[in-house]
Amino acid sequence: MPIAIGDVRGTTRNVGVDSVVFASPVSFAVGSTISFVISTRQQTALECRGVVLNEHESPSGGFETAATIDSIRIVPIETGTFARGRS
Repeated sequence: MPIAIGDVRGTTRNVGVDSVVFASPVSFAVGSTISFVISTRQQTALECRGVVLNEHESPSGGFETAATIDSIRIVPIETGTFARGRS
């Protein structure tokens, strides 16, 4: 599923009840708090906050990042727009 971390766009690799793993072109510092939005297929988005647990450079380019999901809010996605991450 698409994920937005501020202006950075990526793709989720695994989403659980309390964590997410995603691929993106940008590295995020371990221990940092991030706000991110995951877009679902049901025209809703999950606005989340969490802490980066680990990250590593992917052999195919970019980075794989794991983060906690400490808070979550379900919101509708506006038609024709990609959900934007909020700080």
